[in-house]
Amino acid sequence: MTDVLLCVGNSMMGDDGAGPLLAEKCAAAPKGHWVVIDGGSAPENDIVAIRELRPTRLLIVDATDMG
Repeated sequence: MTDVLLCVGNSMMGDDGAGPLLAEKCAAAPKGHWVVIDGGSAPENDIVAIRELRPTRLLIVDATDMG
C-alpha cells in the first residue's frame, strides 16, 4: 500500500509556500507508507510519477489567499 502526499505551491510567494514547507517537514520525518512529492508550482509534471506509484490515497495540499 502506498499513499502519496502532493504538496503544491511556490515558496517565494508568501502563503503559497505552505505546500513546499509541508513537503520539507514531512520528508524530514517520514511516516508509514506515505511518499511525499513537492509538486512546486507545476504539479502536473508529477502525474506520471504518481500514476506509476498507483497510490491507495492521494492527498493534495495547496494554499491560496482568497482575500
